[in-house]
Amino acid sequence: MTFGWWANPIFHRSGDYPYLMKSRVKFSSHLQNFSATRLPPLSSDEIKQIKGSADFLGINYYTGYIVSNDTNSTNLTPSFENDLNVKREYNPEWRSSSLPDLKDYPDGLRDILKWTKEKYKNPLVYITENGFADNGEVNDTNRINYLRGHLSELQKAIVLDHCKVKAYSVWSLMDNFAGREGYATKFGLYSVNFKDPFKTRSPKASAAFYKNVIDAKSVTINVDVQLVSTE
Repeated sequence: MTFGWWANPIFHRSGDYPYLMKSRVKFSSHLQNFSATRLPPLSSDEIKQIKGSADFLGINYYTGYIVSNDTNSTNLTPSFENDLNVKREYNPEWRSSSLPDLKDYPDGLRDILKWTKEKYKNPLVYITENGFADNGEVNDTNRINYLRGHLSELQKAIVLDHCKVKAYSVWSLMDNFAGREGYATKFGLYSVNFKDPFKTRSPKASAAFYKNVIDAKSVTINVDVQLVSTE
């Protein structure tokens, strides 16, 4: 929802904020009795300086939403959410992670890559983060399913849609500090024992899966993952 806010000035031919964003904030500002839009415009010098200034586009992708117009929004209070004016929902069939807002929706990764290709003339893309949250299960089959699905959609985007994706990074190699969730939420392919002064690391089943994918250079093979014993 905020993609164009940051990407448009750098990658779009206009070098400016998206038209929809500018018109939406202008409309909201009018309803809120502002004399002018609350969105400061980019000057011609700023546009010239920012446009085309990146070597690649980095995308962090975790999940997707089903969005629609928020008919209950009055836009009378200045806020980011009111400017968006959208209602976000999930398909109940999408697999849940340990975070309420992170669902397993791999199609969204291909969708955003195709949209980026069409919107910004197929820039060079790095997938800088993509991962699944759980409670630290060593036999993390949900993470494996998540990665398999997302890597498959990434492969389609590259091979079938000709999106220029150069690199992909799983988030993350090891369990670590996960923002507001602290150490309670786990994203790692390797489990970290934070109670141990040496912070010992142990591979999860997803580490074996990902290693096999890298070795085979394919996500279409039938990867036999040996689950880790919990005894």
